[in-house]
Amino acid sequence: MGFAGDGGFHHVHRCRDPVLNRRAAGDDQQVGDQQVYKFIITIDCQPGTRDKILSRAPEAQQATRAEPGCIAYDFYTCTDNPDRLVFVESWTDKAAHDFHMQQDHTKRFIAFHEQFHERLIFETINVAD
Repeated sequence: MGFAGDGGFHHVHRCRDPVLNRRAAGDDQQVGDQQVYKFIITIDCQPGTRDKILSRAPEAQQATRAEPGCIAYDFYTCTDNPDRLVFVESWTDKAAHDFHMQQDHTKRFIAFHEQFHERLIFETINVAD
């Protein structure tokens, strides 16, 4: 996974905490006639702050995965950049994600981890034809 313009690919792996690994691959399918709303958030953290963010991840994941419309909500660490996190989210539709963004637990988690960002990239993705 590379940032736009950096010309590189970066290896990622799922976090080791079992709470962070609940969903299996294969969440790209359609829901009814609708394509799943899926995106990747890549965060370059300030050096040494990744584990601070991950310490709050299980609580955020548990609450988020209980929300209506959440298909997957996973965090990954980058194996060749210890200060990079990759969040992969899948929702039944954009409305479900919009609901998620209004939840207090979401607002708290975002406010907490934003202080440790050097850069963030949000990419909506779709299954290739």
